[in-house]
Amino acid sequence: MIIIGFSSPKSWMLGAEAIKLWQGGTAYCHVYLRVFSKYTQQWLIYQASRGMVNCVEFENFKLTNKVVVEFEVPITAEQLQNTVKFAQKLLGQPYGYLGLLRLALRKFGVPVVGDNLRSAHCSEFIATLFPNLAKSINIDEDFLEPVHLHDYLAK
Repeated sequence: MIIIGFSSPKSWMLGAEAIKLWQGGTAYCHVYLRVFSKYTQQWLIYQASRGMVNCVEFENFKLTNKVVVEFEVPITAEQLQNTVKFAQKLLGQPYGYLGLLRLALRKFGVPVVGDNLRSAHCSEFIATLFPNLAKSINIDEDFLEPVHLHDYLAK
């Protein structure tokens, strides 16, 4: 099993507040993957934030972030292993700041294309790990927002 979670920072941050408003006033602005490491016996967060795709221990994540909601996603042991391997291969990939700009421009009707996953914002990272999820939502990974993932998982 893996967990896809939604969070917001504990302290006020302009970017986080802007994302919440952009999404229609959601309580969250960020999406992450939480997995249990049998090797280290701890929960780990894989996410795109703070300039890159990174991994942080869950208790440390909660020091600065408020968990809003989490969804358990049942997967096989093989799928779990492949997902974690893929997430680890993406560690250090740049954060998609330009991707966020493209996302905004597209929402305002400006014809833009994505960067083919050369960088990633948080929901794009999750969609990259779970391509069938993005296909089910019917939105290109480059333009997927946390609210799209949340609404799909909440069904």
